[in-house]
Amino acid sequence: MEVLKILSGPILGAFIGFGTNYLAIKMLFHPYKKIKIAGIALPFTPGIIPKRKSQIAKSVGEVVGNELFTKKDIQNFLLSEQIPKKLSDNFVHSLKNNDNNIKENLDFLVNEERYMLLKDKVKDIITLKLQNAILDIDLGEVITKEAELIVKEKVTNPLIKMFLSDNLISSFSVSIANNIENFIQKDGRDIIGNIIENEINNLENTKISTIFEKTSLDEDKMYMLVSKIYKNLIIEESDKFLEGFNIAEIVEEKINNMDLYELEKMILKIMKKELNAVVSLGGILGFLIGLFNILVVL
Repeated sequence: MEVLKILSGPILGAFIGFGTNYLAIKMLFHPYKKIKIAGIALPFTPGIIPKRKSQIAKSVGEVVGNELFTKKDIQNFLLSEQIPKKLSDNFVHSLKNNDNNIKENLDFLVNEERYMLLKDKVKDIITLKLQNAILDIDLGEVITKEAELIVKEKVTNPLIKMFLSDNLISSFSVSIANNIENFIQKDGRDIIGNIIENEINNLENTKISTIFEKTSLDEDKMYMLVSKIYKNLIIEESDKFLEGFNIAEIVEEKINNMDLYELEKMILKIMKKELNAVVSLGGILGFLIGLFNILVVL
């Protein structure tokens, strides 16, 4: 009986210490809303976290955005070795195994009307470039040289060769060249355009995998090219992109939009062991204080 009386103090102290710490932790989250009795709000309602949710969200957002996960951290992550490597691997793999033709792939990007406009524009650009390139050539000089070579090679009769002098061949060649140039200026665009259109039609119906296979592209160089383009894009454009990417605001908004129950669940998931340790420590300290009190009395 005397032993029970002696131990009652430490046991009571342990119970009080355990209970008060447990209650204090519960009061961090509960109640979720303010409780009123006869129009008077009870103290400590709502709980500390529900009451200061917006301030907590702002503080956590600032810590995460300014200290833990900065824009520089995002840039370093995007430029880390595994990201461009994985991107290059996936890109080359998709090309090698893409059994859709060019038109089918472009259908994902543009509608039919837009595709036809783009196709016509490409045809017109290539046609005009070829037409101008042909007109820029000195056809008279080219035809003259070729004509002289053919005449000297094919014509063996000395008498005929005497009449077919270089000046005579040149005069005929210039006349022919002028006629060809006039023809190209007048009708060349339509002829070249039809040829280009047929080539585009053939190309648009070719599978991507077939193009990759026939062109015998160097995979290692493709990896390097994709990786280089990606890295240059991140280095040059990431600052502009990240200007509108405010991590602190995103975290703050995310926490503010969370249900209080979900917020409590998240915090307990992170700190469950630590909070349980605080509760247990309260019981231990209460027991020790009770024990110390007995020693003092004795």
